[in-house]
Amino acid sequence: MKHFVFNVKKDKKIQGIVRIDQENNATYLYFFNGIGGLFSNDTISIQNSGNSGNPYWHFKECDEKYIHLVKKRIPVRSKKL
Repeated sequence: MKHFVFNVKKDKKIQGIVRIDQENNATYLYFFNGIGGLFSNDTISIQNSGNSGNPYWHFKECDEKYIHLVKKRIPVRSKKL
C-alpha cells in the first residue's frame, strides 16, 4: 500500500491509500472506494462508468466513460542574473 496525493486545484487536494499491482507488463492502481486504473508512462486511465450489465458511476460530475489523468510537466525556469 502506498499513499497518494492529487492536486486538483491550488487549494484542493485528494489523498488516500492506493494498492499497486504489476501483472505482465501492466501496472494497476486500486484506489479507495473501489476505483481502479491502469498506469502507463505518465498517465492513469480510469473507466468512469459501467454498462447495463454492471452499472456504476465513479465521478458523477464527469460524463466521460474514460478519464485520463496525465502528469503535468512544469518547465524549469532559469534565474535571470
